Amino acid sequence: ETFGSVTYGAAAFAGQQTYPETLAQSEQLVCAINGDYYPYRADRGHTVGNIIRQGQVLYSATGKRNRAYPVLDNLVLRDDGSMEVYAYGEVTAEEIAASGTAHDMFSFGPVLVRDGELMVYTGSHCDADEPRMSIGMIAPGHYRIIMVEGRISGGPAGIDLNTLARLQYCRGVEQAFNLDGGNTAVMLFMGRKLNRTGAIAGTGLGSPRNMHELVGVGHSEQVHTDMLEGKKKVCVLKSADKSDSIRLYVPFYQALGAKVTVLEAEEIEENLGCLANSLVVSALNQTDILKLSKEAIRRMIAEQFRNDFRTVFLLHDKRFFWLFAMDRFTDRCLSKRDTEFLRSHIVETFLPGCDPAIFQDARIHKDQYILKHARLGKSEKVYAGCLCEQSQWEELFAPDVLRDMILQPFMKQKRYPTVWNGERLEDYVAGTILCVDDRYFGTGLFRTSTRPVINQTDAHKVAQVITDQKWKFRDCHVL
Repeated sequence: ETFGSVTYGAAAFAGQQTYPETLAQSEQLVCAINGDYYPYRADRGHTVGNIIRQGQVLYSATGKRNRAYPVLDNLVLRDDGSMEVYAYGEVTAEEIAASGTAHDMFSFGPVLVRDGELMVYTGSHCDADEPRMSIGMIAPGHYRIIMVEGRISGGPAGIDLNTLARLQYCRGVEQAFNLDGGNTAVMLFMGRKLNRTGAIAGTGLGSPRNMHELVGVGHSEQVHTDMLEGKKKVCVLKSADKSDSIRLYVPFYQALGAKVTVLEAEEIEENLGCLANSLVVSALNQTDILKLSKEAIRRMIAEQFRNDFRTVFLLHDKRFFWLFAMDRFTDRCLSKRDTEFLRSHIVETFLPGCDPAIFQDARIHKDQYILKHARLGKSEKVYAGCLCEQSQWEELFAPDVLRDMILQPFMKQKRYPTVWNGERLEDYVAGTILCVDDRYFGTGLFRTSTRPVINQTDAHKVAQVITDQKWKFRDCHVL
């Protein structure tokens, strides 16, 4: 096989974008990289350049470019595995397509190596150290891909274009071309992302852009997939507490072709056989798990279910926020850099018996504090002092009640104008953004309420739009 463009879902998802990993996995690509990301230019009215996909001319460049960068040089991939590179304006898409052998034509650049000759450039866009992606051809069907990470705090910054060109040239390529870099640059093998993506601003790691296509070669049924892990059955373990998101699991996994079984918490013990050879998704909380037998626990571990026990017990106990402020705890499990980052993003938390002076101040100045049950979620047993009568607030400081609580400063929140069933409101907003390491997985649930403690009186759902084109959504609140 030869390198060529692969579009997400073909015609069924025309124009839609997704995570690079999802695209590579859905198309079972052995090796894949990003392309020229031409929709970005098309959506903004920039000169797109010469674009051919699967032999069809999509855009043709004529006249001057309306932006200096990208330079819109051209890369042509032909059916016989050969590559050609051209300067902007040297050829048109129609001329290349007329041969009948051009599979794809990309516009980005610049050309790095042409007919064995090293190209040299000057200019600010060439001298800057950035994440880069390039493809070179040693001979038809024999390619050289060089991807350079960048924008990584404490790690590589990237390289300039002339250095990238020399890297390709020194490895004996006849042709080489610079594709889109920055946060578009991504390299995947057997469905897994190989490179780190730097943050555009600030520190830490970022995420690659969503894409509608990749440039790939090879197809295999062994390509890794994150979704169903090759299993045809999904078993969802439903918590006994209230939940309105569990109903989304069934249509989601059914759309992926799986048979879905939902087990209530009290049904698990009698139906352990349902877990065998299934993708097990757990929505159980601590209380549910503590009621299970050791045999049920072993079976769940054996199936490597999602949301394993370590995450349940760690993330659902708010007393860990207090531990994160203790050096003798963090020194044993976190780096100093991770500790500083974590402490800068969590709310200061106090425990009964450990911080008596703070609790005495909270008893007197109730409007400045909030009491929360340490292990419950969904706003159960959460008491904001500003919403409590003094007598109710005093009752919460009884020893048998207070022992299960944590205390935090009450954070004043911004309110947003919303409309619910035709009524205009000023709502508080709460939600989650889901990230693991350098991968951004989108948003979790977002809710609004007229009260600062959401879920206790009214709770309205929020529709989120994830886009890098915020100018299209002028009436939305931008996070």
